Amino acid sequence: MADHDTAGSVLTGYLGEQCDRVITLTTAGLADAETVHDTRIALRRLRSTLRSFADLFVTEEAAKLDREAQWLAGLLGELRDRDVLADRIADHADLAPELSAKQVRPVLRELADQRDAARRTAIEALRSDRYADLIAVITWWRDRPPLTAEADQPAGVIADRVRRAGRQERRRVRQAIKTGAHDEDLHRARKAAKRHRYALELEALAGTAKGERSKKKRQKRKRRAKRSRKLQRLLGRHQDAVVAARFLVSGLTADPGAKQAEARRRLLRRERAIAEKLRPRLRADHG
Repeated sequence: MADHDTAGSVLTGYLGEQCDRVITLTTAGLADAETVHDTRIALRRLRSTLRSFADLFVTEEAAKLDREAQWLAGLLGELRDRDVLADRIADHADLAPELSAKQVRPVLRELADQRDAARRTAIEALRSDRYADLIAVITWWRDRPPLTAEADQPAGVIADRVRRAGRQERRRVRQAIKTGAHDEDLHRARKAAKRHRYALELEALAGTAKGERSKKKRQKRKRRAKRSRKLQRLLGRHQDAVVAARFLVSGLTADPGAKQAEARRRLLRRERAIAEKLRPRLRADHG
């Protein structure tokens, strides 16, 4: 069996692409919001692969990469969240008759201050020894990922792990619906949907590696990926509303008598209404 026919070769190619993106994007600095977003996606794909195909990697090395990638993703997440929140609140001011740009301006200023602080923290992190060590680890994984003997199996075994990721997605969705679609359960379902979708990307690469000719299999995989993407987007919109609501509540808790308190309450009502409206969609489309 040729090297390019193994599960390990497929994983090496996919991981290498994600590692390259993280190295290229972060070493160039945090130029703009798109760079931050793209870096987070590459880190997410990287961590998702480590978990979905855990038995194909050396456990200790995978745990180290996952831990450090999570650290960087968390810092970038703080920055990205502030960008998303500012856009949402500005949109509310444009669309809601009960809100005006003047009313939400203090909230947007607060978000701008938080974003600047998050950016400073992220830039400092990119100058740290910890970041340098992470880049060294990612470079090693790109060039020679620590695979187990299981990874020497034919590329087709990837499909077994993908099916497992799909079952996990369905279990998380059923659990979320069963428990009344609580925020945390929906967030867990969203993460499972992402993991399944990224695993399907690897399965597609495995199909190419082994010369898959079945049009039926490719079409089925595309349908599964489309369903997971649809679920992820639905739950992503819900999570955005939840994050926005938490931010608004935190401001009200800290200073309920502030000038922007009434604007915060109105924004909070809108965000909670958005989250509530999405719950029946989950039951209807994925129940």
